[in-house]
Amino acid sequence: MKYTFIIAMIMMMCSASFLSASQSTDPPGINTEVNFYFPKNVYHFLIAENIQEYYSDLKVYLDANQDKQIELTGFADDGKNPAWNERVSKYRARKVRDSLVKAGISKDRIKIDYKGKEMPIAQDDSPEELAKNRRVELRVL
Repeated sequence: MKYTFIIAMIMMMCSASFLSASQSTDPPGINTEVNFYFPKNVYHFLIAENIQEYYSDLKVYLDANQDKQIELTGFADDGKNPAWNERVSKYRARKVRDSLVKAGISKDRIKIDYKGKEMPIAQDDSPEELAKNRRVELRVL
C-alpha cells in the first residue's frame, strides 16, 4: 500500500490504516514510501487531521521498533533555476521532518536527503505530470 498526502494549504488526502503496535508483523505498507506532494514553489504546509493520525500511528510503530529510522527525500520539478530546485527540495524535506518532530518522533531518527530536479517521476512535461515531481518521499528503514 502506498500512502499519499497532497499538500495544498489545508487540503490533504490520505488512505491508510495501520495494525496496532502490539501485533508482531509490520503494519501493511509501513515499509513502502509515503509521498507528500507540494504546489509549485511551495514548501510550507499545515498539518491536517488525517496526517496527524498517520503520524500518531507511525510514532507508535517506531516506538515499538527502536531499530527503525525514517528517511525523507525532497524533490522539485524541472524548473529553470537549478539552485532554487535544490533549495526548495531541501526546504520541503525539512518541513516534513519538523512536522514529524512536532508529532513526537525523535529528530535523531530522521535522515534527510534532497535531490532537486534529479530523479523525476513525471512521464511528460504536462502540469499534472510535473506536479508529481514536487514531493517529499518518506521511507521507514
